[in-house]
Amino acid sequence: MNSMSRIRTLVSKAILSQRLTLKIEQAIHRELQEQKYISDEDYVAIDLLMRAVDNGRIETR
Repeated sequence: MNSMSRIRTLVSKAILSQRLTLKIEQAIHRELQEQKYISDEDYVAIDLLMRAVDNGRIETR
């Protein structure tokens, strides 16, 4: 499985645009609810995004 997950695609979009919009945040949340699990790769991506938000490198809303 070489395709990037929807969660990692959304995280990449937020990081590249340097903005975590409400739309992206809700889409990530929706994906997590639908999958009912999180892969190691998705966990790392979300952790990276949250660290970037905490450090002020990513704008929120």
